[in-house]
Amino acid sequence: METISHRTGVSRQTLYRRWPHKWALILDAFAEHADKLPALPDTGHLRGDLTELLEYTITTLNGICGATNRVLVTEGLQDDTVMAELREGHFARRRAQIESLVARAQERGETVSLELDVFIGLLLGPLWHRLIFGHAPLTRSLAPGFVRSVSTFLHQERSREQS
Repeated sequence: METISHRTGVSRQTLYRRWPHKWALILDAFAEHADKLPALPDTGHLRGDLTELLEYTITTLNGICGATNRVLVTEGLQDDTVMAELREGHFARRRAQIESLVARAQERGETVSLELDVFIGLLLGPLWHRLIFGHAPLTRSLAPGFVRSVSTFLHQERSREQS
């Protein structure tokens, strides 16, 4: 906070009045940057929309945004307040994007029958696993396979339920 105060000319007291701790300030700045994402893709079908969204997300996570996410998640695992702010102020927006794409697909008449919460977890989980643990590269070329795998899995589950 001292560095920010010095660089901006804003007193630390003023900063702390607005942000109770440095992580609140960082999350706020991060959320502001995240709000500048481009419009949601509209390819005419859900698979295409999700693939483009994941490709963009992967590209973003391979930059400073991914490094910042790792730091914020690390801090959030040690501080419930930071995690709650991260979840409610950032992750909720990403989930809402996918919910919007699914709703739009349903409005177009695509048959989309799924447990949305599970679907979003299955779709985003592999990205976060690679980002956080770094066990394998996170590349744009993975997006179509992630979407195809999740779609196939959900289709197989529906088929089993109907049998």
